[in-house]
Amino acid sequence: MSHNPLHRVLYIDLSTHQYLVEDRSELFGEFIGGTGVATRLLEETCPPGGDPLSALNPVILAVGPLTGKDCVR
Repeated sequence: MSHNPLHRVLYIDLSTHQYLVEDRSELFGEFIGGTGVATRLLEETCPPGGDPLSALNPVILAVGPLTGKDCVR
């Protein structure tokens, strides 16, 4: 697993109370930050034509490259 915490994605299944951390260096290498990464994760995890109110839909939280400890006050 990568030592860079910004290259990892945390998946949490709220129905089973399980989690998984995956190294997604290729994802963060392809996109600059939050919006691009979040969009790709949505494309990967949300089935096309699915019910928009389904409990199976993902909730994705992502931060961009300008989000840092000095930016938040």
